[in-house]
Amino acid sequence: MLRCLDLAVQSEGKNLSNPMVGAVLVFDDKIIGEGYHAFYGGPHAEVAAISSVKEENRKFISSSILYVSLEPCSHHGKTPPCTELIIRSGIKKVVIGSPDPNPLVSGNGKKVLEEHGIEVVISKHRNKAEELLLPFLAHLEKMPRVILKCVKSKDNYIGQKDKSIWLSNRQTDVVTHMWRSENDAILVGKNTVMSDNPTLTTRNVDGKNPIRIVIDPNLECDKNAAVFSKDGKIIVYNRLMSTQENNITYVQYEGEDLEISFMLKDLFSKGILYLLVEGGAYTLTKFLESGYWHEARVINTPHLLTEGIKAPDIEGRLLSKTNLGDNTIFRILNKNYSPSHMR
Repeated sequence: MLRCLDLAVQSEGKNLSNPMVGAVLVFDDKIIGEGYHAFYGGPHAEVAAISSVKEENRKFISSSILYVSLEPCSHHGKTPPCTELIIRSGIKKVVIGSPDPNPLVSGNGKKVLEEHGIEVVISKHRNKAEELLLPFLAHLEKMPRVILKCVKSKDNYIGQKDKSIWLSNRQTDVVTHMWRSENDAILVGKNTVMSDNPTLTTRNVDGKNPIRIVIDPNLECDKNAAVFSKDGKIIVYNRLMSTQENNITYVQYEGEDLEISFMLKDLFSKGILYLLVEGGAYTLTKFLESGYWHEARVINTPHLLTEGIKAPDIEGRLLSKTNLGDNTIFRILNKNYSPSHMR
């Protein structure tokens, strides 16, 4: 199952709103076939795994155990149901990482297999398998996957009012730009634009620039700010107008505060499936309070500011801790946003 999860991650960002899924076929404790859902509309992981079996090993398929990180589908979508292929292959046992939270499946795949005499077992690595489903869960709700990024000083400050302060080192800057290239869009609030004047590009890595999103309720940001450069799309959420000016789309919202859920659903409708939120502190806090975030990436630095804007408190389950020079990156999972919680 751990191999299934490793395979599944290889499809991250390649299959649009579909889940990341990996599968392996095991005969006599040896993997004879493996695969993952490589692209949207392409063969599912189970199909890829069974198809990859070498000709001399195909006679062992019916005596093999199929491991798959997600419950096999039992409905017609872009491809035929995976349950049909599993049944035709004569496989007698299937181990799944996690039930499918998609209402179109939601236990039906397991039921169909069992009705054909196939033993279905839930893996002991279910929690790890469910972590891979967080983007898919967001997409089921018609929202993008949300990653929060926060850089803070040793004494827990994110910056100082009306000042541009550099906290991270060169190594983490490169990693941050890689994160940008892996997401469809990047979001900041007006205070970040006005104090830091960021470009929000991937200039330190070889990757696509994300769509830039700014929350500017009263349109206070200078039109000549770097974020409003002519290269690439920009979306500005505000209370004053909805219009299109060159490469800038203005989206108006009602009320004093922007509803995070409204914005996320609007972004999803615009084709944004993966969103990186870079702050500042007020914007990050609004996302944390809304609960609409999946993962946070917190960069701790050795700098001391002694005063300034406090970094928001981010609570969750630690996924990983990585040291890069004198910086440390903590990846934190929103433990309240999980498949188990959503069911």
